[in-house]
Amino acid sequence: MKPSDVTELEERIKAAGECLAQLKTENFTEEFLKIIHRPGWTSLAESLFARHMLSSVEQHARALNQLQQGLLEASRAVGDHTDTRPSVPAKPVGAHF
Repeated sequence: MKPSDVTELEERIKAAGECLAQLKTENFTEEFLKIIHRPGWTSLAESLFARHMLSSVEQHARALNQLQQGLLEASRAVGDHTDTRPSVPAKPVGAHF
């Protein structure tokens, strides 16, 4: 991997981390809980819509968490391969295995 590739990858990792950090839910949760307790908040149809939207938000958040954990796990599995790989002899023409 070229140094410029590593630099770009570092920038992408930082950008992803910043985006994930913006997903802090404290304000969202507190404000939304206050809103739904207001008198006359929403109709049955709007409530149903909100439930489906929240279900989607929850599913996406879980998927993001799984993707992030999977990326870390796979990256750790690669390890530190500073040695060069041994060369593999080329297959003879016509060889299938």
